[in-house]
Amino acid sequence: MIKKNPPHLPLRFFRWFCHPKLRDSIEGDLMELYEERKVKGGKLKADIIFIKDVLLLCRPGIIRPTDGYQNLNTYGMYKNYFKISLRQLVKNKTFAAINISVLTLGFSCFILLALYLHDELSFDRFHADAEKIYRIIQHEQQENGTIRSVSSVAPALGKEAREQFQEVEDMCRLSAFGRVTLGNDPQTRTHERALSADPNFFTFFNFPLIEGDPKTVLQNSDAIVISESIKEKYFGEGPALGKQIWSGYMRQGKPVYLTVDGVMKDFPKNSHLQISLLFSDATWNVQYNDYAQYVNTDWVDTEYTTYLKLKPQSDVALLTAKIKNLVKSNYPADREFKSNFELQPLQEIHTETEQFQTAADEFNAHNIKPV
Repeated sequence: MIKKNPPHLPLRFFRWFCHPKLRDSIEGDLMELYEERKVKGGKLKADIIFIKDVLLLCRPGIIRPTDGYQNLNTYGMYKNYFKISLRQLVKNKTFAAINISVLTLGFSCFILLALYLHDELSFDRFHADAEKIYRIIQHEQQENGTIRSVSSVAPALGKEAREQFQEVEDMCRLSAFGRVTLGNDPQTRTHERALSADPNFFTFFNFPLIEGDPKTVLQNSDAIVISESIKEKYFGEGPALGKQIWSGYMRQGKPVYLTVDGVMKDFPKNSHLQISLLFSDATWNVQYNDYAQYVNTDWVDTEYTTYLKLKPQSDVALLTAKIKNLVKSNYPADREFKSNFELQPLQEIHTETEQFQTAADEFNAHNIKPV
């Protein structure tokens, strides 16, 4: 039998600081190493190395907890807690039912509120440049002193702002086209609400196309982009790209047929824009004489909902002042200019839209709020 006689004090110190769960196995290893070293190098050398090993073992993970170590089986304790709670519930049924009902109602309200807030705060945040996009709001004083706030501005403003102001990276405009009659079959023709858009609409925003190229759609006159639902309604499940559909318009005595330039996914519910039919803005040019000149020179009519994409670190307040000065300098001399402007962040439109009249809503009077 091997005699185990390492230094007494270091061994006691080890037994004091070592975690009880680890003590036996580590102490056994220390003893074996000590005996081997004593045989090979003598007791003095083995004692020195033993002391060194003990000191090296004094580290987190091996040191026992400062509040002591208790190896308790808590299963029985929790089992008794459960039994007592169950007995109390059975004994006080009315009180327990009230408490459980109130607790359930509270949790349900919290979950519903959290889901509602999550949905509200998710609006328009799926666009890649959402934080850089702003909508121009115009506050116009009326003759009776009230303020008419609209989210549609003069046609020429967006283009001139992009060309003149270094803060503006890009712009995109929408205008109400009205309700159009669609359908090649007279028996199934229906009315659809339509908007017109600049050609860069699908590169400015991130609404995905199922068919068509976002860089080339809406370039030509009589070109349309339809939603997936509209496509299935009029063309079925097959591809619709390049197909034509009667629009209900007549031009020089001939019916106007629209060409499907693209098919877009139905807009998500958490978008302030809900569009199923988009006309190319170029369609206006052939439908109405001198329309191109009107778009580039008119500073009075509030026809276009205009979005600006700003460059990083742009001063929004300074740009707003520049926009006001730009419109004022181009306003007809025979008319009094009584408007102020605001740049509304895209991500705030959903929660702050009800007070604004917008061209994209076909001038819905319910969206006008006198101030």
